[in-house]
Amino acid sequence: MLASQIELDRDATDGLVRQLYVQIKRLIEEGSMVSGDLMPTSRLLAKDLSVGRNTILSAYEQLMLEGYLEADGRRGTRVSQASCGFLAKGDCEDVAKDFPAPRLSNMAEGLVSIDRGMDLANAAFPTGLPDTRAFPHDLWARLLRRSARQMQLRPDLAGYNHYSGVQDLKRAILDHIRVSRGVVAEADQIVVLSSAQACLDVVSRLLMNPGDKAAMEEPGYLGMVAALRGVGATMVPLSVQNGWPTDWNAILTGVRLAYVTPSHQFPTGQMMSLAERLALLESAREQDLFVLEDDYDSEFQFNGAPLACLQGLDRHQSVIYMGTFSKSLLPSLHVAYLVLPKRLIGAAKSVLRNVGAVPPVIIQLALAEFIAHGYFASHLKE
Repeated sequence: MLASQIELDRDATDGLVRQLYVQIKRLIEEGSMVSGDLMPTSRLLAKDLSVGRNTILSAYEQLMLEGYLEADGRRGTRVSQASCGFLAKGDCEDVAKDFPAPRLSNMAEGLVSIDRGMDLANAAFPTGLPDTRAFPHDLWARLLRRSARQMQLRPDLAGYNHYSGVQDLKRAILDHIRVSRGVVAEADQIVVLSSAQACLDVVSRLLMNPGDKAAMEEPGYLGMVAALRGVGATMVPLSVQNGWPTDWNAILTGVRLAYVTPSHQFPTGQMMSLAERLALLESAREQDLFVLEDDYDSEFQFNGAPLACLQGLDRHQSVIYMGTFSKSLLPSLHVAYLVLPKRLIGAAKSVLRNVGAVPPVIIQLALAEFIAHGYFASHLKE
């Protein structure tokens, strides 16, 4: 008897019609009710469940609309012929045991093979994770509320017009890195993304074809290894065991992209000397390749000021500068950025529009105000 298999909670958030629809649907999908089974009349089921007849009719109507039930003339309503496609509950459990391993693409296999330590919450000293307790949560909440009001006052922020980032945040980022890092750029050269990994992915998609060569620091950052594997690039090892190479041309011949962390090499902590930086830029110009400068933790120094970035020395539009707020604020904010050479701006924005790795506008507005009003600088000093 169907009524004995139905339990309705009159205090639940879901209405009675929804509860009835969901439970009958589940019974059909599990095989407890099979194709051809006759449904109780609406009057009888309403009486058995102590509900109004319209409740039953509404649930039946939705199930008929979705194909679970079908009218059988004067005989009444039956479980539809289409529902014979559902397996009985026991059969479902047996089939689940026999599911083969999914067939992944070669690209996915390459990405899966890179173990980057997913369970960071239980790690004793996880890399790249700031002290989340030091984050100014109350201030951030106020900025978010203010940003929400801006969304109401500026309707243009609600559409698809800001896929490369909100202009307020671009200007705030530029003002910060121009002073702190010596970046030479205009606000339009900045694109805002949802993470450093998204930056690496977009740059790799933008510049690399399968089989193209990319110079990768060794030892180096596994996130970049993943991005390059994801596009099928061939990695050329760039040994930094004893500093960077003196003869860049010998390594960079035929290379499309060179990935470096010159201000604080990951994971050795070395700094690229001025002579090495200038030699790299000259080789990039001669070989017509791009250099991706990952400046992942430039805000932190034990003493003195950080070295000026590689991008600020570039005079030939060869350097793509990358920064993130994950190390200085919170990884869960999901805000990072690229400073692009002018010749890449149009293509990069088109790629980003189709990849969609963009943080929410309300987060961008709050972060813009956080930086512009000096809160970010104060936070770094604490």
